[in-house]
Amino acid sequence: MDANQLLMGGGVPSAKFTVPGDYVSGVITAEPEAVQQRDYVTGEPLTWEDGTPRMQIKVILDTGEIDPMIEDDDGCRAVYLKRNLLNAVRAAVRKAGAGKAGLKPGGHLTITYTANGELVKRGFNPPKLYSAVYEPPAVQLNIRTEENDSQVSF
Repeated sequence: MDANQLLMGGGVPSAKFTVPGDYVSGVITAEPEAVQQRDYVTGEPLTWEDGTPRMQIKVILDTGEIDPMIEDDDGCRAVYLKRNLLNAVRAAVRKAGAGKAGLKPGGHLTITYTANGELVKRGFNPPKLYSAVYEPPAVQLNIRTEENDSQVSF
């Protein structure tokens, strides 16, 4: 967390994927961040059996959609990439030709909850299945000539 995040308080509301067809789409506002997963009930950090942290990737998207039920909503939503969601975004990044660069600020990411998978464990919900589309940010070149300085985006 940087100082301005601490100053302005609170976190970014998470994107919700309640029913198939739900989606979130927006521009990535900051470098994605590796964060430790937490237990939904207790909030305690999760670890694997060997004690290593269970990690996920936090991506903040500026959706441009304001929820009047959220005080001071700026339209940004956090998406936490793990399991099937991670696999869908990974495939989208590769398809976009951005495999080595990964997700970058200024890129556009759309994630859709497409269906439920096969029930793996009785008493639990079936896993959610997702699709994703990623558009890397425009490449910006600084072109300098004797006559002018300019920037060109591709």
